[in-house]
Amino acid sequence: MTKRILDIVDMQVDFMRADGKLAVPGADALIARTNDFFHALPKKAFDFALFKYDTHFADEYPRSPESQSFPNIHCEYGTTGWGLAVDADALKGKMPIHYMTKNTFNMWEDNPLSDATKLKFANPTERAAYDNLYFIGNDRQAVKGMMLRDEFMNALRLDKDVEVTLIGVASDFCVHDAILGYLQRGARVRVVEDLVTGIGTPVPGRAPSGNIRDVLDLEVFRPYVKKGQVTLVQSQNVLRPH
Repeated sequence: MTKRILDIVDMQVDFMRADGKLAVPGADALIARTNDFFHALPKKAFDFALFKYDTHFADEYPRSPESQSFPNIHCEYGTTGWGLAVDADALKGKMPIHYMTKNTFNMWEDNPLSDATKLKFANPTERAAYDNLYFIGNDRQAVKGMMLRDEFMNALRLDKDVEVTLIGVASDFCVHDAILGYLQRGARVRVVEDLVTGIGTPVPGRAPSGNIRDVLDLEVFRPYVKKGQVTLVQSQNVLRPH
């Protein structure tokens, strides 16, 4: 039996809204479209939803490798910018909802600054959230009841019987990395073309246009595209019964 996952990548205020600290071009137009999609999904369309949050802290970010590409802190834990720009509650009662925080582009990496003793935190909640980076659970604040990402994913047994439907930002960074990781682990991926958008920067190994079609045309994805392991779909097609 196919296990179906809805993966929502970094659909946070700082990325999605035009006044966000690292606004992705065109992402604000996805907010209402995504909420409409959530509301239109029938119950049990997916086995669960996974909302992923880019997550940073005031003392952590300047030391983070990500700051070399994007110098200004964004998605700082507990701020408005860190919160979701889309309505996760629209999925309540339709499927289980899980959350995962990360401080790198790639959801499959580990925290590059794992020694928290060198960092200062504003309060115990921040420290707990930092310790839970790369954990998955149903606490939206990422403080309690979390399972290590690898344990969670291993329990799923990612293979051809797992189908991941993926939406979010940015196509050429976190979405790119999420897709590739799922594919490398054997899962099938559907990228919802009208619910993703990219930044577009001349970074080696990334799609300079930021467009998801150009992302999937990169050499690293071509073998998966050729054998149909990754495909592009429109949101209206996802809503059709299987």
